[in-house]
Amino acid sequence: MKIILEQFEGPFELLFHLIEKNQMDLYDISISTITDQYFSYLDSMKQFNLEIASEFLVMASTLVEIKSKMLLPQYQASLQAEEVEDPRDELVQQLLAYKRFQEIAQWLVHKESDAAPFLVREKETIPIDETQLMLDDVRSMDLFGAFQRVLDRFVGSQELMERIPQLKLQAKQFTIQDGIRSVRNQIKKSKVLFSDCFPAGEPVDFYIAVFLGILELLKQQEICIESDEDKALILSRKEVGA
Repeated sequence: MKIILEQFEGPFELLFHLIEKNQMDLYDISISTITDQYFSYLDSMKQFNLEIASEFLVMASTLVEIKSKMLLPQYQASLQAEEVEDPRDELVQQLLAYKRFQEIAQWLVHKESDAAPFLVREKETIPIDETQLMLDDVRSMDLFGAFQRVLDRFVGSQELMERIPQLKLQAKQFTIQDGIRSVRNQIKKSKVLFSDCFPAGEPVDFYIAVFLGILELLKQQEICIESDEDKALILSRKEVGA
């Protein structure tokens, strides 16, 4: 069989090309036919003075090994008795895995193509001046860590994960001003735990608005934040003249 020389990224792509060309069942590959055509392709590469990658040679030896096992008398006898382990099984599993990765790659290319018309804002680094934040003995990383635990607690809960397929997008969007109002309401009378500013059952954008509201109030020196003996963060209104 004469094969028109084509460029293949690897031996598995070549094998899939040969299997599809011969209209073979992936689970019942004619190793003899595939091996002969595979070597015919390698010979064509030599005729064109093309360098054969080592991975193609490794696959060639694998095909020869499988073909030789299937030609052994004991394999033929076991085949008739239906008590045989098919030498092709491992190769089939490798081909299936390769096919799955190719499908995923094609899906990613498709998604990239869909996103091409959109402009994405580049990542912006916002410097935080800790001298402007009423943090006392609390570091900014402690604050961000506490917020991450809030998200882990509510957003990553198993109950919410199970509800995700039934959730519908909500049209309501929360602003920093919404977050500021929520925090002010929490600390009207007394000190409040940082975690209490994030009640369960609210959407993620509400939590983000509240956290940004806390940062804004700290920047404006309207509130203070400190940690207790258990290292829990506590918010309180800044006393006038402090």
